[in-house]
Parts: sequence; C-alpha cells; structure tokens
Amino acid sequence: MQQLIKVSKADELHVVATDYEVDQTAGIVTLRQENGLNEPKVDKNFTISGIATKKDVTDLTTKINAKSRSNSCRCIDYRSRQKADAKRCN
Repeated sequence: MQQLIKVSKADELHVVATDYEVDQTAGIVTLRQENGLNEPKVDKNFTISGIATKKDVTDLTTKINAKSRSNSCRCIDYRSRQKADAKRCN
C-alpha cells in the first residue's frame, strides 16, 4: 500500500498567474514564483531569454518588405515559362 505524503503549502511553489512582458532591451522575461501561502519567493524566480523584441520584429519586417519589393520585377509567367516584364508583375 502506498503512503501519501502531505506537502506543506510553504514548500509548494508555482508561477504567479499574471501578465508578463518582455524586456524590450534585453529580450527576456522574468517569471515570478510564490509558495502555496501566496508568499513571493524571489530567489526561485526564473527567466526566459532570447525572445524577439518589438524592434527585432519591426527590423525583420522592414527587411522582408524591402526584399519583396526588390524582387517584384523578377516574376515568372509560369504559363509561358518566360520572365515577365515589370508591368505584368505588378
């Protein structure tokens, strides 16, 4: 027969249920933990790093849009397998 072990609420840890935001400079987010008595446990917090910031996403979008505009005249007319002229690509 298995024996149940009771865990103290002071020893139980969980991530605080709240909204978290990415640090827009470092690209990290810190998740806070607290015990079963809702007492913060700062020494148990942990971070997730390597998250894209808004600036990273904006820069990438700008590069993609510039690349797609520069390739807009390099369309291929797949019916005739010929390069289409710039007027037909737009």
